[in-house]
Amino acid sequence: MTKKLFKGLAWLFAIGLVLQAWLAGLALFHHAGYWSTHGRFAEGISVLPFLMLLISFAARLPHNIRTQTGMLAGMVLLIALSAMLPGEVGWLAAFHPVIALFLFFRTMAILRVIHEPA
Repeated sequence: MTKKLFKGLAWLFAIGLVLQAWLAGLALFHHAGYWSTHGRFAEGISVLPFLMLLISFAARLPHNIRTQTGMLAGMVLLIALSAMLPGEVGWLAAFHPVIALFLFFRTMAILRVIHEPA
């Protein structure tokens, strides 16, 4: 049961990341008002890797899955910090979408491993 919950949260997080990219696109190319939606949605999905990390221990998932999930949680902290950086260090804030890419691909890597037969 806990392994299924972990998988479900991982899929929810991956889908949420795609939606985040779409919201950013809407804000850039359609209407800047979508930035607030992007920010609020980020607050909602950012808890998922931390829940996944707790569940990974409860489900006794392999060490590599727990480590990778911990990496997701760390990247969520980094992406949140990058969104709060002032314009004077915009070159650091520019890592925000790069971190988002790493979050997505790491989540998909976790899902690939977790779906492999034991």
